[in-house]
Amino acid sequence: MKTVSIVVVIGVAGMLVLGSVGCVDPQKYDALMMQNRTLQSQLIDKDVDVARLKERNAALNALMKQREENLANLKEKNEVLQRNFDSLMETYQKVLEGVAIRPEVGGPIPIEAARKIERIAAAYPNLFTFDRAKGELRFNADLTFDSGSNVVKAAAAQALVELAKVLTSDVGSEIASGIVGHTDSVPVRRAKTIDLLKGLGLSADNMGLSIARARSVAAVLQDNGVAKSRITTSGKGAKQPVADNRTDAGRTKNRRVEIFLSVPAGAAAASE
Repeated sequence: MKTVSIVVVIGVAGMLVLGSVGCVDPQKYDALMMQNRTLQSQLIDKDVDVARLKERNAALNALMKQREENLANLKEKNEVLQRNFDSLMETYQKVLEGVAIRPEVGGPIPIEAARKIERIAAAYPNLFTFDRAKGELRFNADLTFDSGSNVVKAAAAQALVELAKVLTSDVGSEIASGIVGHTDSVPVRRAKTIDLLKGLGLSADNMGLSIARARSVAAVLQDNGVAKSRITTSGKGAKQPVADNRTDAGRTKNRRVEIFLSVPAGAAAASE
């Protein structure tokens, strides 16, 4: 190694210089040689340490490179999984839109009743939509209830009063109503909502909230003349989303109350 050679050369040169000026004290000579050997040994140890550090650094660089490659692969796999999930959610939503999840099986409602309900929907365009083919009214829960509440808001209550008039009229007297509550996937956390649900004897979660809201909608219809025997209620909590719960827009769509209208088998239904 260069550093060791330099020290040896310096040591030999020192000896020659000393020899040229006269006799050298043996003790001083021995001390000088011992010091020179010590320096050589220290330099060798340092060179070994430097070599080891270089090896470790190379190993760390290789490990970091491998980890970066692994991370890139995981990100790529995650992106693929995310695309697959989005595709499945899109397909699932289309299925839900194409096939009504009906609580009861029955025939289509009378045409005149459907027309009257369509006029009510037109009067409340942001509150609910009506699908005549499915006999489904889908209420926006954010406009029907305050957050965490099961009390029907005034505008929604008025629309339900109008619906009750149709259901108690001659054209709607045979129509049965299946009311289903739904929520988004955000857990129930408010103490006020938890106390409300417990007071109703329901579970303090999304399932309980969805049931409570379905029952509140049913209560408005019953208070306005629709027989209790013609109404069924249920809650699905967050189990039947129609949109992606990871977005605000998706969660808004999932918070809903659906009313499925049908004429039970055997009942007379008017034809067009």
